[in-house]
Amino acid sequence: MSFLVDKDLVSQFGSLTLKSGRENDRGGFSIEPEIQADSDCGGGCSTCH
Repeated sequence: MSFLVDKDLVSQFGSLTLKSGRENDRGGFSIEPEIQADSDCGGGCSTCH
C-alpha cells in the first residue's frame, strides 16, 4: 500500500503514523501527525475530536 502526501502537509505536520483501532483506542484506523495542531483552534471543524 502506498500513500502520496503533499510536501506542504509534511512540512506542517511532520511524519505521519498509521495506527490501528487497538493502538489509538478509537475503534478504527487513524493517521496521527508527529506535530500536533494548536489546541486553541476554536473547535469549529468537524475533524477534531
